[in-house]
Amino acid sequence: STWIKLSGVSNGDNYRIFSSYTDSSTSFYIGFDSNRYYIYGENGNTVFAEYIGTSKLRDPSAWYHLVFAFDTTQSTAGNRLKIYKNNVLETLTVDHAVGQDEELELNRNGKTHYIGQEGSNGGYLSGYLAETVFIDGLQLDPTSFGEFDAGSPTIWKPKDVSGLTFGTNGFHL
Repeated sequence: STWIKLSGVSNGDNYRIFSSYTDSSTSFYIGFDSNRYYIYGENGNTVFAEYIGTSKLRDPSAWYHLVFAFDTTQSTAGNRLKIYKNNVLETLTVDHAVGQDEELELNRNGKTHYIGQEGSNGGYLSGYLAETVFIDGLQLDPTSFGEFDAGSPTIWKPKDVSGLTFGTNGFHL
């Protein structure tokens, strides 16, 4: 889960929110470009995950709340990777579905992880991140991280996450 505010998005540029990068043929990242946001993974030049959101992140004055929820143990392929934007489950285009019990490059022992970039390959984030939370071992929905404002019930806002269980490798920034 993270709250993101863009500084600007240029056509053709790719921006990374979170990644695990080994080399140009083995990586996993959550990112976006001027047309969409996505989850992408490859191992040895074989793509094992490619999920593309249908909505866009274009308003540089807005904060967006994004939740990327992973659970590869799910028997239903559509439940293994989910993207939520401002508490709404996104419709995804799936070019490569993650297999059941697939081990992702994400959160794997011995892998370096990056926030706001894709390793030495660039892909630097042009924007701000706030209330970034990584939960290890659970697939949570957006209501674990945000809520509607009591005074303005159409405004989605962060909530206190200190009571969550972060798991062995989880964190809250």
